[in-house]
Amino acid sequence: MTIGIAALLAACLVLVDLSLLMWGVESNDAICLKAAHAAACGSPDEPAQRAQTIIDNAGTHSNKAVVSSSHLILPPTVHVTSQPVPQFDPVSGKVVNPGGTVSGTVSVVTEVEVRPFILRKFFQSGHRFTFQSKHTIPITYVVPPDIPPANDESQQEPDPDDQD
Repeated sequence: MTIGIAALLAACLVLVDLSLLMWGVESNDAICLKAAHAAACGSPDEPAQRAQTIIDNAGTHSNKAVVSSSHLILPPTVHVTSQPVPQFDPVSGKVVNPGGTVSGTVSVVTEVEVRPFILRKFFQSGHRFTFQSKHTIPITYVVPPDIPPANDESQQEPDPDDQD
């Protein structure tokens, strides 16, 4: 009877550890997905800042906690396949951006470390349970067009105070 209770207790503790591992992996995956969406929804020039903001807002855990905070492994990888090309505007005599959609993808990789209670005892000292998650999301950004200022004075609205 005592052996059965001890075996049941050990099995329950191992199940708790496996639950912690699953929780760490799932939370890291959710944070990575949100960070990838944030990185892909703006200008392709600064995706790391948007991704890091999402990770920072997800909450921080100490490095000694059972599940550490997720963090970026590498800066987000941006692969732009097409974007608007600036063109010469003969009316204004300047190069202007016509605006348009940016096509491509952004990849974000995050990592989390999980420190289970029991499973850690069965592995050699210093073994780390680290898990990575990678998500690739299409870029959803539209470059606003540069509108050259109108030089034609006939298009300006009349001044309501000027009653001549």
